[in-house]
Amino acid sequence: MSFLVIYSIFCGFFYFLYIKFRPNVEFFKKRKILYESPTAFCGNLNELAMRKLSFCDIVQMLYKKFDNERIFGFFNFTQPQIIIRDPQIIQQITTTHFDNFINRTESFHDGILNHTLPAQKNQHWRDMRNAVSPIFNAKNVKSLFDLMLENSESFVDYCKNLHNDDDELIIDVKDLSQKFTINSIASCVFGSPSDCLRKNEKIYRIATNLKSKLKFFKHQLYKIFKISLIDSTLRSFLQQKVIDEIKLRQLKNISRADVIQLLLHAKEGQLHHQEINSYDKSDATQLNYAETIEFDVNPKRPKQTTWSDDDFIAQGLIFFTQGHENTTNFITMLIYELAKNFDVQMELMDEIDEVNESLNGRKISHEFLYKMKFLDCVVSEALRLWPPMSTTNRICNENCEIQIDEGHKIAFDKGDQLIIPIYAIHCDEKFFENPKVFNPHRFDDENRVKIHSNSFMPFGNGKRSCIASRYVLQEAKLLIFNLLSQFTLEMCSTTPSNIELNESFEFDVKETIFIRLRARN
Repeated sequence: MSFLVIYSIFCGFFYFLYIKFRPNVEFFKKRKILYESPTAFCGNLNELAMRKLSFCDIVQMLYKKFDNERIFGFFNFTQPQIIIRDPQIIQQITTTHFDNFINRTESFHDGILNHTLPAQKNQHWRDMRNAVSPIFNAKNVKSLFDLMLENSESFVDYCKNLHNDDDELIIDVKDLSQKFTINSIASCVFGSPSDCLRKNEKIYRIATNLKSKLKFFKHQLYKIFKISLIDSTLRSFLQQKVIDEIKLRQLKNISRADVIQLLLHAKEGQLHHQEINSYDKSDATQLNYAETIEFDVNPKRPKQTTWSDDDFIAQGLIFFTQGHENTTNFITMLIYELAKNFDVQMELMDEIDEVNESLNGRKISHEFLYKMKFLDCVVSEALRLWPPMSTTNRICNENCEIQIDEGHKIAFDKGDQLIIPIYAIHCDEKFFENPKVFNPHRFDDENRVKIHSNSFMPFGNGKRSCIASRYVLQEAKLLIFNLLSQFTLEMCSTTPSNIELNESFEFDVKETIFIRLRARN
């Protein structure tokens, strides 16, 4: 075979690949939507593919470039997606026109992952959401308070023991935050306390292995080559912690205060759905983070679920993955910001000391914790700067037009994929003055009401927001309360002054964050 023939075949093959994987720029041109010019194969993610920028950084860069647009076009590799910049449109998509955008874009080749709540669509999603959401309502999260308190106290005791051995205690914040979060999941979700801080527990080894896979799981290569997230070790672990535990409790009539027990109640149709405007007043601040969910079934007539074992394993998986990685990142950055902003830390300590004085030697209670306004402001500001999710998404399931203002409509077609850039909106000067400055007072009572409700959405927005937001908030607040009751957090020579994100799809910081713990008198 001549060189010319081989060369022609070679060129023809790559031309075929180019045509097949060429981004469809006509998608935006015919709609008159401005877009960033893509490259073949990678679309607008060249810097991510070359490991120069994170997905979050790329979205934020384009968000700023199209500053005068309400929406703009983006190519996620070859997939055209519409990025929504306008909170008013976000409100329409996530609430007013929710039925037109009920689904998210997630789809997985892994069978178990397709049983998780985020992957569900249409009525299947409604049914699962109605069954699972009550697990994390105000009353049930309050029932986990003692377990969370014990876990946070154990964390502080561990730090105190280390401090006794070393006058200057330097800690790796993310490492300890990860172990703390896994301990919390072990006790509050699976009902089997672990001590990852002191031992190399099996649950810790599984979690760290899962973390390394999650870092690249959203990459297209995982889908093309069908690389599985769920290996035999993880499936066996979840089978034991979820299915076998549920069967044991049914057989022996065992009841424990944890999420598995609540999942069992959901299976048997015993969980009552929380009605609108029916919540614990001490939990009122939490309604700022996620809309109270309006369920589709009569709360007085709960239904027994007909889930398979895979459905229950999937719920354990989503609690384990999202509860572990997202919460670890958030708590890490919350501690970092307190160490970096010492004046904020001192003000928070004053509030903590005042509460401890009122408690007169007693342990913190749920009521006292949720009366702490400045603690709530600090947590809110950390959520703004470091939200658990940098973006969320929707897919249009039928053609619709959204009225923005008089005489102005935006049309969406069935199949359109949308991105809501949470982190970019949180860092937009139009919504938050000096957005890169850590300023908890922007969430004071008098200032919070000025914040556009759809410009602050750390747990997503509307009916597909994170159902476990109350769990995360209670866990973080208890940890910070107990930690600052015993220690001050200080920058040290190895504490990074600036933070960069890893060059991946995940919202994950690149730097190892060390801080100094100094015992309080």
